Amino acid sequence: MGTRGLQGYRVGGEDKVSYHHYDCYPSGLGKAVLKYVRGCGSIEALREQAQAIEVVDDESAVSEAHMVAAETLHAALRASEPEDRPLKYYPEVSLPSAEDRADCTYADLLDCNVSLKALSSLGFLVDSTHFLSNCLFNEWTYIINVWTMRCWRCTTESMTDPTPGAATHPWSVRR
Repeated sequence: MGTRGLQGYRVGGEDKVSYHHYDCYPSGLGKAVLKYVRGCGSIEALREQAQAIEVVDDESAVSEAHMVAAETLHAALRASEPEDRPLKYYPEVSLPSAEDRADCTYADLLDCNVSLKALSSLGFLVDSTHFLSNCLFNEWTYIINVWTMRCWRCTTESMTDPTPGAATHPWSVRR
């Protein structure tokens, strides 16, 4: 069983978050999120990437443009070095065949371990905001506020605390 959680951005008051199934504890996904943010080059570049990401419903039919973007990403990941791949990436997993694409949804298209860097190159992410309030299974959440440059880390325990602000623990991601 994986350590489940969310990763994503807060852009202008809107959360753009994606489900992540494995290694969501701070030394896994938390470290990967901070590494990605610090390696973005500039705050402006990170803001542009976050604003450009389209949020899609997991049960929606996949657009042809998104299918092409996913094929390009999977080909690049298969060719990359293992340390450059998302956590728990399985290169042998293939995308739906051409004849199966008519019924393909975003849940079929993406595995649940796509990194923020990969999501930025895809240009879309599957909306997982409903999972934010799942106190039983959402164990860690990392949301980068692209305007304040703070990363909010939430845990299952802190999400059940009714005290205002108890669920958020800011990490500064400034250089």
